[in-house]
Amino acid sequence: MPALEQITISPRLTFDALVAGEPGAPLVLLLHGFAESMHCWRAQVTALGDMGYRAIAPSQRGYSPGARPEPREFSHYLIDRLMDDAIAIVAAIGLWRRAFSSRRP
Repeated sequence: MPALEQITISPRLTFDALVAGEPGAPLVLLLHGFAESMHCWRAQVTALGDMGYRAIAPSQRGYSPGARPEPREFSHYLIDRLMDDAIAIVAAIGLWRRAFSSRRP
């Protein structure tokens, strides 16, 4: 069963996330779309954790109570911001360097 954790990427952005698997295991980041939430990934997070992965499904910007920039400001919700959030979540959990250190150009 996944645990509910909070991942902070900046003073004003803290994301709720369903998490399963051991810290340090290979990461699987599951991102939901509009009109869905992290809960759509609950079964997959559990299964991936059981298979030896570290599965993380955050509620994205606008969904997590701690990550709701001004909703009337459209620029806070552009795809670039959402991509930045995903990258920052991976960095915040300490897996960014390891995920890309073995890649060769």
